[in-house]
Amino acid sequence: MWSDPDADKPGFSISARGAGYIFGEDVCSRFLQENGMSCVYRAHQLCKDGYQVLFDGKLATIWSAPNYCRRYENLACILELDEQLNEYFNMFEDAPENTREKKKDKERDIFSVASDSTRRSSIMSTASS
Repeated sequence: MWSDPDADKPGFSISARGAGYIFGEDVCSRFLQENGMSCVYRAHQLCKDGYQVLFDGKLATIWSAPNYCRRYENLACILELDEQLNEYFNMFEDAPENTREKKKDKERDIFSVASDSTRRSSIMSTASS
C-alpha cells in the first residue's frame, strides 16, 4: 500500500505529500475483511517513535531508518511476529557518530610512524655502509 493512513479522515483523499492517497479506517477495515486478514503491516512513512499503530490495531506502520536524513531525530523499529502473531516492536536509535574516520586516522598515524621508523632504519643502514 503506497498510500498513507489517516486516523481523522474516512475514505480516500489525495495525499498532501504528492504521492498516492490517504485512506481512513473504513478503507482499512474493508480491505482486511475482503482479504481475510486481521492487520496490515506497512513501511515507508516516517514515524517519530519508530512505529505507529492505528485503527484499533488493524494497521501498523514500521520505520526502520533512525534519525532519518540526519535531521528528524526519530527512532526506528524492527517488528517481530511470533508463531501466534504476537507483535514485538523493537525500537532503536541511530548509532553513535561514526568512529570509522577516527579509526582510519589512528591507523594512518601508526603506519606513518612505522614507515618513518623504517625510513630511518634504511637511512641509517645506508649511512653506515
